[in-house]
Amino acid sequence: MCRCMSGFTDAFYVDRTARFSDPAVLLPARPPYYHTLESPDVWFAPTVRGGLRGAHSYASTCHSSGLGARGSGLGA
Repeated sequence: MCRCMSGFTDAFYVDRTARFSDPAVLLPARPPYYHTLESPDVWFAPTVRGGLRGAHSYASTCHSSGLGARGSGLGA
């Protein structure tokens, strides 16, 4: 897990890295219900839900959530 946002402690990242290194949550391949153009090295079972808060958001060209709702080829 990388530090893609602020506000978390080093202990949080150590805990999450250990949690997501557990073979029980790793998947062998991309599940059919994940619709994305990204190709990460590993896939995880959906076990954690989080929220985002920020001043700005941008339409994604990789993720297909809301595809077509904001314009051709853009997701949320």
